[in-house]
Amino acid sequence: MGSFFIIITFVFIVLLFFNKLQKQQKEHEEEIRAEREAQECKEQEKRQKEYERHLLLLEVARQARLIGDGTVLKAIRNDSYDGPLPQKWENGSGYYNSVFPERLLIMNIAGINYRSGLASCVGDFNGIIMPDPKNDYDPNAIKIKNDDNKFLGFIAENLTDMVRDFIGHPDAENDTKWRHHITGHIDQHETYDYGTGRYRKYYTGHINITNNQKEL
Repeated sequence: MGSFFIIITFVFIVLLFFNKLQKQQKEHEEEIRAEREAQECKEQEKRQKEYERHLLLLEVARQARLIGDGTVLKAIRNDSYDGPLPQKWENGSGYYNSVFPERLLIMNIAGINYRSGLASCVGDFNGIIMPDPKNDYDPNAIKIKNDDNKFLGFIAENLTDMVRDFIGHPDAENDTKWRHHITGHIDQHETYDYGTGRYRKYYTGHINITNNQKEL
């Protein structure tokens, strides 16, 4: 009887010991799992931040191409850019503010080849940009004119909000009377039209906008 009791006691102690070991093992595994999840969460946050920075650098590169800033583009390619990053507008429009506070180069005058009489406008010019609220296609449009009041074209639709923000006129609906000085350049080109069998002329142009040029 005494031996049976000793055996039962021994078995009970062994079971308690193994139960404690299993509990400790489970707690250890839970700690490892929690640490792993925390590490994965940190890595995911790091990847998200890297992705967000990548998107911001793409926007910096887009703006740098617009103003012809090769130094910034080279720094981005070499992963050494440490300048300012753009911020999205708070109004939810999806547009970013400009990271270049002094100059904006618009590389394309939209609709320039729909204008007539451009041959006399080739070369450097001074002019203005101004709102075109009565535009049938885009009431937010910004038109471009030279100092001879020749209508040259428009700021591209996807750039108008950035331009307004850059020169301090973001309210397209209630701010329609401003004028802003610009400089620019127009080139004339020729291309062969296989449909007509003739050469035809076409034009390209760009404008420079600075935020310290006095308004009219």
